Amino acid sequence: ELRGVKFHPVLGLGAGSLPEIAARAAAFLERHSLWNDPAQTVHLLGHSAGGLVVRLLLEDIKRPIASALTIATPHRGSALAEICVNMPATNKGSSLVLKAFGYNVGRKRQFFNELTPANLAQVVPPLTNYGDRAARVGSIVCSVPRSEWCLPLKMFYKIKAFDEFKLPSDGVVERDSQPFGEVIGEVPIDHFRQVGLFEEGRRFGQLCDLTAGFFKRS
Repeated sequence: ELRGVKFHPVLGLGAGSLPEIAARAAAFLERHSLWNDPAQTVHLLGHSAGGLVVRLLLEDIKRPIASALTIATPHRGSALAEICVNMPATNKGSSLVLKAFGYNVGRKRQFFNELTPANLAQVVPPLTNYGDRAARVGSIVCSVPRSEWCLPLKMFYKIKAFDEFKLPSDGVVERDSQPFGEVIGEVPIDHFRQVGLFEEGRRFGQLCDLTAGFFKRS
């Protein structure tokens, strides 16, 4: 609200496949008073995999949308997801390390499998002209050298299996997978700091300014 745009979080998305999450998002929106007020101008914002949920919503919703924006979303699939899918079979040691820290990649295999470049187009419709669903569709690309990642992300990459992930990225989503529609800007900020973590005020502020400016001009 400090930038003149009011955001309303979509709650209760939970876990599961992308279509399941999108269905819960649609059900939440259908119950929201602003969504059901034709006098209200509505925009959609999705971060990371949430941007894929936005794309699924654009395929199905009937309400006019002023604009849709995604931030650091793997629109062309995720190489990191592919590593996670294969990890239990190809690098059991790394899988066990993650499990020791409470993260079981095996249990999340279905979700990661959806995000692989080979499978994503079967789950989320290919990039098309959404002009009949939203007046404006755009994306913000985030990529930063590994030396500038936050410490927790750097520590995450001490796990051997992630040695394979060498592409320019924000630490989670490779840069070349993020463009979608109109690319309105690129911010050198890692994936964790995109949600305001680990004290990167200037770049996080730049991200917020781009987002608010996009919606104000749409």
